[in-house]
Amino acid sequence: MNPRQRLFVAEYLVDLNGKEAAIRAGYRAAGAKVRAAKLLADPAVASTLAQAMVARGGRTGITASRVIAEYSKIAFFDMRRIARMAGRSLLMLPASRVPADCSAAIGMLAEETVKGRLRVSVVPFDKLGALNSLGRILGVFGGARVDEARLKDRVAPAAAALVAREALPPASAAQRRFAKEYLVDFNGSAAARRAGYADLSGPNQATRLLHYPGIAARVEAGIDARLADPLARADRVIEEYAAIAFADMKRVAHWTNTRITLRARRDMGTADAAAIELVEAGTGTPTRIRLHDKKYALDRLAMHLGILDRVTQGGRANRRYSEQKAARLLRARIKALGL
Repeated sequence: MNPRQRLFVAEYLVDLNGKEAAIRAGYRAAGAKVRAAKLLADPAVASTLAQAMVARGGRTGITASRVIAEYSKIAFFDMRRIARMAGRSLLMLPASRVPADCSAAIGMLAEETVKGRLRVSVVPFDKLGALNSLGRILGVFGGARVDEARLKDRVAPAAAALVAREALPPASAAQRRFAKEYLVDFNGSAAARRAGYADLSGPNQATRLLHYPGIAARVEAGIDARLADPLARADRVIEEYAAIAFADMKRVAHWTNTRITLRARRDMGTADAAAIELVEAGTGTPTRIRLHDKKYALDRLAMHLGILDRVTQGGRANRRYSEQKAARLLRARIKALGL
């Protein structure tokens, strides 16, 4: 790939927005959307993106099987495992007795008064939405997005290692100017003119210059420096989504059948704190703790990993596959994968 394509790959990994990635990589804004579509269809770009996603999974610990396992906690959540019937009343189990796969599916806890008595209610994350996303990934609705044989966690070699060059080959002042100018727009002929070379041989002269070791090393070092920022931003985005996607209410709060207690700051991890969307507390008022939308964060991670497309299944798919049927099929598929 040429340098601008490499920059496009790095920028695309930040937010999966092809048009904006093309603009940030230096392509003209007027045709950025079309250019992005062509770039994403290019086999070399697509292959490098796939490798980069796998490599990032190794760096951040966000892998396809981990995302699917977290979807499953929401998709197969069963209220009977966190509450019990006492006569006509539903009593919540205390946090210490709630299984981890169930507490990870809880989106909100709330204290409320019913007939003069205080009780805790639970609102889980979007179960049907999680089933729908799992169905799209595993092919329940047709066309699986992942190769089941490759779902096991693995780390591929990084697509392009960013290695600091401590000692660059020698280069003349004109060659250093050319390397600096080339990094502006990756136009060899224009860079040669701006660096002071005679405008005689055009592209051929630029090609020869780019093959000089002193110039080539400086160009590569400059490209690596420009790649480092979007790659770091992409990892930061992934980590922020992961804080929400893998949050667990039991690591955020304690609760009994009647009371909710937010964990002390020293007992709560930074990632779990980042997953909290709302805390309401006060004398004589209900207490609520709500986490950010875990299912949405999982969708974004799945898209970043390339295992979930951007097409949202409509009502027809949901009518065709009821929640019960989808759950049954997905359990069988996930069990077969050993997740």
